[in-house]
Amino acid sequence: MTSLREDPCTWLKKVSAEVIREMLLMKRYSQHIMIDCRLGYLFRENLLKLNVESAVEIGAGPGLLTKFIKDAVKHLVAVELDIRFLKFGRELISEEPNIEYLMSDGLKLLNNNAVRTDAVVSNTPYSLTGPLLASIVKSNIPYALLTLQKEVGERLIATPGSKSYGRATVFIQKFMKPEIIDYVSPTAFYPPPKVWSVLVLLKRSRRWCEEDKIFEEFVKCVFNQRRKKALKVVKECVDKLSLKEVGDNMLRDLLGEKRVYEVSVETIDSIIRLASK
Repeated sequence: MTSLREDPCTWLKKVSAEVIREMLLMKRYSQHIMIDCRLGYLFRENLLKLNVESAVEIGAGPGLLTKFIKDAVKHLVAVELDIRFLKFGRELISEEPNIEYLMSDGLKLLNNNAVRTDAVVSNTPYSLTGPLLASIVKSNIPYALLTLQKEVGERLIATPGSKSYGRATVFIQKFMKPEIIDYVSPTAFYPPPKVWSVLVLLKRSRRWCEEDKIFEEFVKCVFNQRRKKALKVVKECVDKLSLKEVGDNMLRDLLGEKRVYEVSVETIDSIIRLASK
C-alpha cells in the first residue's frame, strides 16, 4: 500500500489499481469505485464551498473519494458496510487524524440520527439511491453532495409538466433545493456503469418533521396515477388516506384541468395543509 501523504491523484491511481485487482479476484462487480481524479477534486471543491465543519461519507468503500475530501472539513466520518474494504480504511485512520472510519450501515446511521454532521457525501450505489435520498431528507442534515444516475439527478430538478417530473421531484423539492453541479462520464468509475452520472448538490430549504409523513404518503398516492386528471386523483387520495375533505370549488381553483404531473410542489403542499386542518 502507498502513503496517504502522496498527491491525491497519484495515490488514487495506485490504490485503485490494487482495489481493482482484488475485485477481479473476488469477481466483485456490484460496486463502482471512483478512478477519476477530476471527480475527486470536483467533490472537494464543492464541499469546500459549503464551508461546513463536518461531513459523513456513505459507502466510503476503500476510501478513494475519502482521500480527496478529507481536507475540506475538520471531521470526516467514512462509513462502509463491506468488511473486505477494512484494510484500506485502517490505513486511512492511521495517517489522517480527522477521519473516523466506521464499518456500519450508513442508511441505518442516518435513519437513527446516529451521526451529527453538516453534510452527507456519497458516490451513491444506484441500488441505494431512493432509500438514501429519503434518509437524507428525514435526517435534517443541511447539505448533501452526491453522484446519482443522470436520469435520477435530472428528475430531482425537473419542473411541473416535464417528462421527468414525478414523485421524487416533489418529495425532494419540498425539503431541499437540488442543483446539478456537473455531468460524470461512465469512465470515472470501475467497472464503468452503462449510463452517465451527475454530481448533485442538495441544500435544505425546510426541516422534516413527523407531520410530514402524510405529505410523503399523499405524494406517493397521487403520483401512482401521474398522467390522470389531478382533480379526480386528489379526491381519491384524500379519501384513501382519510384526510379532511377539501371543497370541490377550492380544488378546481388550485388544479383546474391539470394532470398530476403538471401540479406544482407548492400546490400539492397547499392541498395537504387544507386537508390536514
